[in-house]
Amino acid sequence: MDNFIGIICCMGVMFCSTCLSTNVTVLKVVSGGIFGIYDFYKNKSKSGMWGSHFKSNIINDWNSVKVREVSIKLFKNGNRCAFFVFNGSNSNSDNWMSKDRLIRTSYGDTTNGNLGYTQLSYQGTLSIRRFYISAPHVGCEDDMGWLVVKDSTLTAPCKIDKVNLTTIWYSALQTKTNFNDFQKADVMTVEIDIDVRCEDSNLTIVNMTYAKTGIQFNDTLTYSCSEGFTHTYGDLQRRCDHRGVWTGTRPICEKLCSCQQPNYIQLNETELGTRLLEIKSNLSVRANETSKARRLKTCARDDRPSTKAIGVLGGVLIGIFVFLIVASDISSLLA
Repeated sequence: MDNFIGIICCMGVMFCSTCLSTNVTVLKVVSGGIFGIYDFYKNKSKSGMWGSHFKSNIINDWNSVKVREVSIKLFKNGNRCAFFVFNGSNSNSDNWMSKDRLIRTSYGDTTNGNLGYTQLSYQGTLSIRRFYISAPHVGCEDDMGWLVVKDSTLTAPCKIDKVNLTTIWYSALQTKTNFNDFQKADVMTVEIDIDVRCEDSNLTIVNMTYAKTGIQFNDTLTYSCSEGFTHTYGDLQRRCDHRGVWTGTRPICEKLCSCQQPNYIQLNETELGTRLLEIKSNLSVRANETSKARRLKTCARDDRPSTKAIGVLGGVLIGIFVFLIVASDISSLLA
């Protein structure tokens, strides 16, 4: 989500496709959205859409990004109605919005002498205000300023504090105006202009070719496998992210298998039937030709001594039996 959207289309009504410039929307606040946008902004474990609001995780990585400028832009009915631009060099997500960093604005009276408060969060004894740009306080009826975002009702001393949903108040004049005359903006965005370049010295990969749109933020790097090689690992398309790092992993292409094409035989149905019968005949086995059938027909030789002894004993017993029968017949014959 680091560059969920680079620009706002139709002035904050909806997000469009990713911008290819270095100007990136990192925060979108919508009047009528849920309370708590400042806490969402400060929470380094959260990013993306939150209700109708949006936060890029570039805010969480602010210290690792080379920020040149930070812009606050206000939109009403699809038109930009006001802006403030701050010097973002050597800034962080907490201190970029300060009087000494304000370098230009759509208002004509924001000199340091007129500015009382220019800060992300103002918390006084009577009120809590976010993205606050105002003249010095003199009391609710006479306070004047340029911008305030209300995202809570913990305190509500003045008219602009008495809201029940996130509200973006701003001066609709070319100068500051009384808080009671503030108008409501539909959308506020925070955009940063970043100086990002990804390395260009180690892009060549063996067995691959590549093409790139550039080496700045959101530029893309596309790889293709050389002829005879196939993609086996990594990402063929990578993008230069806000940290100056190509996203994804280095791809790998490996050589294709050099196997020969199989030699197919063309057969009609008659030839196929004949071939199948031939194969079936060759694979058929007759029952009386199996090794088991052959073993059943052949006496097995056994050379063990015990087997031989039993055989001799059996022969002697058979001989004695036959002798006794013959002997009994001889006595009868002699008689």
